[in-house]
Amino acid sequence: MAATLIAAPSGRHVSLDAGQAVSFVTPSYLGLERHPFVVSAVARAVRRWGVSTATPRALLRDPLTAALEHRVAAFVHQPAALVFASSRHAACDVLPALAGSNGLLCLDSWAYPTSVDGAREAQRQGAKVAVFRHGDISALDHLLGHAAGRKVIVTDGVHAAGGAMAPLAAFADAADRYAAVIYMDDSHGIGVLGRRVNGGPPFGLGGGGLLPYSGVAVPRIIVAGTLTKALGAPVAFAAGDPSLLRHLADRSASFVHHSPPSIPNVAAAVAALAVQDREGDRLRHRLSALVRRFRAGLRSVGLEPASRSLFPIQTVAFTNDQEKNIGAALLRRGIWPLVLPRKRDERHVLRFFLTALHTPADIDLAVDALWAISGAGRRAPSRRPPARHAKPHRTSQTAAAGAS
Repeated sequence: MAATLIAAPSGRHVSLDAGQAVSFVTPSYLGLERHPFVVSAVARAVRRWGVSTATPRALLRDPLTAALEHRVAAFVHQPAALVFASSRHAACDVLPALAGSNGLLCLDSWAYPTSVDGAREAQRQGAKVAVFRHGDISALDHLLGHAAGRKVIVTDGVHAAGGAMAPLAAFADAADRYAAVIYMDDSHGIGVLGRRVNGGPPFGLGGGGLLPYSGVAVPRIIVAGTLTKALGAPVAFAAGDPSLLRHLADRSASFVHHSPPSIPNVAAAVAALAVQDREGDRLRHRLSALVRRFRAGLRSVGLEPASRSLFPIQTVAFTNDQEKNIGAALLRRGIWPLVLPRKRDERHVLRFFLTALHTPADIDLAVDALWAISGAGRRAPSRRPPARHAKPHRTSQTAAAGAS
């Protein structure tokens, strides 16, 4: 698939070959990649340090990277953290180290491809890999109960397919029963989810991810992920027990053989975390209102969101056979969603990443475009009032604070 060439964006408005469009393909949920404080911090860091230390992490660690590791650990509620150039680097280093040469990796069938790559690398080094069906805790119990050696449960925190959350409490119970470690890639959860408070905002407070959102105590866990999603800074991390992380650093191929994260990326991550500390809860409140507006808007024109949750990954399914290229049809109307490949006898699936940089007008334009190509029965309203604020859902981890 050829990448789309865009001109410099303004907010979520971009210039494409097909014309001007509102982009819904960028999962930078808080929209910090162009924040003035972040851009200024990157410029200052480059003037001082250049673009790279040009030295492997095993030999040198600059103060900026050390500061980032300290801030990341505090952000995701872990005692220590290591940063990596990408989440694939992290998975391919961490998972083989967790499993060892004869351990077992129990891989959630919905796990993101970077975790699958890490599991394959662990398998190449002698570990066993078994895939269990997403949500099937009895299958996971069976795998763990019949395994010897080290045991690792590999899952996403929030799944990119539509915002469904991992059943972390059930995983934690299984890990406790069988002395297993949980490796959770929470790339989509961090920056969006946080500590829940009765009567508080639907995504919680602080943005620390699924672990504080769930309220579950998980002593044996590695929280990993990238800051690219919510914070817009292309740096990855693994956070957890300090002694385990020291062991990982000693044997990490990324630390010995690969270039470290670039200075601009590290500086962007440090600055984005500072902005999230100051402004994150306000941005998440705005984001949840936009998600509600999108879902209410779809229903107002006779469409039903395929996503069950309020998480800012929203999916829409289509059965309209007359429209052979839904993506092109939406682009002609100024909307750019992620169009997932359609298999035979399946519906077209569109994925919309909503962010704090979108406006209510962007949301209404997307709804009107979807209505126009759907042939839905109701007439699109010329003006859509903001969606009502539904009460947060507090009993299930299947949906982010409940569907609306």
